[in-house]
Amino acid sequence: MVNIIRFFVLVSLAFLSSHSIAVQLGNLYNASVAVPSQDPSDRMLGFEQALHQVLIRVTGDEELLQDSSVNSKFRSPENYVLSFAYRENPAYSVYLEVLAERERLAMEFIDEGADVEQEPGSMPSSAQTGQEELTESLIAEPAVPDQYMLDVAFAESPIEAGLQSLSLPIWGRSRPSILVWVVMSDEQGQRSVIGASELDEVLPELTGIAETRGLPLFIPVADLTDLSLLDVDGLWGLFSDSHIDASKRYGTDAVAIVRLQSSITPEAQELDEAKEPVSQRQWRADWQLFLGEQTFFGESAQASSESVSKEFVARLASVISTQYAISGVASSEIYTISVLGIDSFEDYVDVQRYLQDLAPVASVNMLLAEEDQLTFELRLRDTREMLSQHLSLGRKLIKREAELDGILELNKGMLVDALDKFVWRSGS
Repeated sequence: MVNIIRFFVLVSLAFLSSHSIAVQLGNLYNASVAVPSQDPSDRMLGFEQALHQVLIRVTGDEELLQDSSVNSKFRSPENYVLSFAYRENPAYSVYLEVLAERERLAMEFIDEGADVEQEPGSMPSSAQTGQEELTESLIAEPAVPDQYMLDVAFAESPIEAGLQSLSLPIWGRSRPSILVWVVMSDEQGQRSVIGASELDEVLPELTGIAETRGLPLFIPVADLTDLSLLDVDGLWGLFSDSHIDASKRYGTDAVAIVRLQSSITPEAQELDEAKEPVSQRQWRADWQLFLGEQTFFGESAQASSESVSKEFVARLASVISTQYAISGVASSEIYTISVLGIDSFEDYVDVQRYLQDLAPVASVNMLLAEEDQLTFELRLRDTREMLSQHLSLGRKLIKREAELDGILELNKGMLVDALDKFVWRSGS
């Protein structure tokens, strides 16, 4: 399966770092959706679903897209498509394999039943009973997945222009990495920290949902080193600070703690005692998000782990995008900075590319180059404070303490005083 965005899960200590590891998302404007056929009508519907997926990822908040003006602006999704391609849906392949296996088992039961002679009035043989049970199971066919995946690449500039025309925020490619500690209590009250290798058994949908939303979540390995530093009961109570030391080895930009419970609903418990099928479970999650100096809280009670995962990821995306998405209101602010530590031509190229790729920066103009120092004029899309937020994520430009350098005279008669100075971290 082709990934929309590379999703990060910490399953090896090779990924550990003592520095923040903000993630640069590459395919922010690509999306994949399931479609039943390659007919034009299904393709157009797929374009619509894929564009909606991209808009949620880029704005960070699905609620912002509920306005009718958004539907009007993006009512022709095909106009934003750069390219598209079809491939077989992996879920459909699994479905075909399941059908083939069911057919094979059915034939085995039929052959076995034909070999057994049944006396008149006698009880049904085990083969016949098994055949009847299999026949009943075959009647309830599983839902048929769509046969194809439609991979769509959208044009970035017109989408951003459309969002800006509606004064909607745009969340850029540089996104904070988030370490997620999941502590779970089973029905016997036993509490445990869920590591990366166990996550699929508890919240199998979490990684895919986060990938679709463009959230780089990291799951700790929860090994002996982690557990020796953690107070599991404190994590469960959402009041322990033990996660601080345990989280340092992962070096993420933010940390979330999720308290997860799964239980049978009272109605389903009564059915269970009556020996009837049980299908109703209740999932509850309470969480905290530590982002910089701020702490955010949330909770969710749903009938499935998938619904809990969706609400958790949506809440994280909404909160974090509020901190890092650039304003949809145009800004004309000019910010002139000086960058030190430019020791090679590679540094010269890299620092300009880095500045241009920052979401709050509309354009970069180099004003002066001398020795190991470059002076840039940045035209901002947002405030200087928002630019500082993004610079703190990348850790490529480190701001020096303010120094009063007097007035620097540049060509064309431009005067700039007290430039903010940054140090370029080459190769970091």
